[in-house]
Amino acid sequence: MTKGVMLNDVPLDENTEGTSQKKIEANRQNAQLSTGPRSPEGKKIVARNARKHSLLEKDVVIAAGDGKEDQAEFDALLAEMRECCKPQGIAEDLLVREIAISYWRSARALRCERGELTHRHTVYNEEPELTETEELLIELKPAKEARLTLFGTSRGLNYLLERVTETRTEVESSGRISQESKAWLSRHVGGSWDDLSGKQALLTATEKKIAELSMRKAQIKEEELFQRNANLDTAAIPSRETLDRIHRYETANVRHRYKVEERLERLQSRRKENEKAIGGAGDDDEGLPII
Repeated sequence: MTKGVMLNDVPLDENTEGTSQKKIEANRQNAQLSTGPRSPEGKKIVARNARKHSLLEKDVVIAAGDGKEDQAEFDALLAEMRECCKPQGIAEDLLVREIAISYWRSARALRCERGELTHRHTVYNEEPELTETEELLIELKPAKEARLTLFGTSRGLNYLLERVTETRTEVESSGRISQESKAWLSRHVGGSWDDLSGKQALLTATEKKIAELSMRKAQIKEEELFQRNANLDTAAIPSRETLDRIHRYETANVRHRYKVEERLERLQSRRKENEKAIGGAGDDDEGLPII
């Protein structure tokens, strides 16, 4: 009896044409590598199994709190990655999921940068009028320091304009101003108000001060706007602390993504080579079972 080798428990004659030892050995090695189903129906089943895998059920998307994310957006990203990479089998599908998570984390890094800049650009609108506390503090300052404080901001000038306008209304109504008002004007606005008498002189003085204060307020507001814009320009990039945090986070994330993409590429390349080898062996050895 002719001595032969066993192929899938089927004895083959040593002289069987078309069957080389090299191909038999290749088939044996291929049998140890799971290539996954090749039919469309089989691939669909595997894909569904991958989505049900316990590792795929772990939370990736923040589901609650101020940082809540949209699960549907991540699901759409994962679906597009699967469509792009066309994974077969659980191993490939898990790698594709890792890549999707990495891109999701990159989006978080961009949101962090946007949030930092948005926060730094937020301008808290000040009250147009001085608060009672601010007025009290000004009254406690020496006269010269009080004037410098009030003349240095648009809010302070607005406060002076209101008081001088009230004084003009008082003059129009009574033809005079109280001694208390004169003292206040001398201290905060400047000038010799005690020397003024008569309705017309007082009206002329108050209107002149209103014009001066209005002009000064316009100049200060322009300077304040310039300074505000400069502050916004300065805040056009995140702080060093935020940049360092984003850089460390995203560098580690991107490095991991590159490694996962390389692993997926190697795995898919090996699978395709195996499928090609098995397909080639099947063409040469028609009718023979593949190990």
